[in-house]
Order: sequence, then C-alpha cells, then structure tokens
Amino acid sequence: MSKSKMTKDSLPTEYTIPLAIVDLIPVIFYLGALITLGLKLDSILMYISGGIAFLGGIFKVIWKLIVILKRKNIWWMFLQMRMSLPLAYLVMIVGFIVACFTRDIGAFFTSLLNPFIIILLVLGLIAMVGMIIFASKIDTSSKRDNYIEVILIGASQLFFFLAFLLTLIL
Repeated sequence: MSKSKMTKDSLPTEYTIPLAIVDLIPVIFYLGALITLGLKLDSILMYISGGIAFLGGIFKVIWKLIVILKRKNIWWMFLQMRMSLPLAYLVMIVGFIVACFTRDIGAFFTSLLNPFIIILLVLGLIAMVGMIIFASKIDTSSKRDNYIEVILIGASQLFFFLAFLLTLIL
C-alpha cells in the first residue's frame, strides 16, 4: 500500500457516493456514545463533544460528495476533520475530568466492571489501535483505504457506544 498525502491540489478519483455516506456511521456511533456518557455522568460537555464530532463528520461527508459530484476539493472542509475530532476528544476528556471532581461517579466505574462491558471496551481499544497503526500507512485518496479506515473507526465507536449504553441498562 503506497501512502499518498492529501493536498489542497489533490482530487481523489476513487471516491464514491456510498463511501461518503458510510463515513457517517462512525460519527453516529460516537455521537451515541457521548450522549450515553452525557446521560450517565450528567455532563453537558459530553453532549458538546458528540456535537462537535457529528458536525465535523457531516462536513467530511459533504466534502466527499463535493469531490465526487463537483470534482472540486474544498480544502478547509478536508482539514476541519483534523481539527474537529481532536477538539471533540479534548472536550470529552475535560468533561470526564470535571465529572470526576463534581459528581459521585463511583457507580459509573462500578458499571464498567461488568464482563460484557469489559469485552466491548477491549474490542473498542483493539479497533482503535488498529486504526492508529493503519493511519500511518493510509492512502487518503484510495477508496479501499477509506473503507478500511471507516470499518476500523466504526467498529471502535460501535464497541464504545454499546459499552456505554450497557452502563445505562445494567
């Protein structure tokens, strides 16, 4: 697999409409996970984190659709995901730290000790590590590499979403 770096002058030719739409899946799972955490920890910062990631994901899908349908690369729409996702993670971490100091979250930590939840969290971490490893080799203009990226991110976010959802149910 050859690594290709996206530039403002790049115009990926392998992207398809289904690829653009599939890009929404991990974003929806992340939003679900953060809404669930927001409910569990009573934290507005979790909702804000999910909203930031969701908007960034929407812009990424729109960017891909513009590339596909208009054959135009709107560079800021590509770059924004490199900023919105880290910002969403930062807000999530700050929200968790604030919750640790302002709420009794012992029940949350206790709920994480359920064997089903532990398995889901471990699977989510494995998928995330796989994505980190793959990210160093990805060809950002390749349809195949984009699908692999979405599958790894989607699996990771799905496992985390299911784990946090179970904390509300069990």
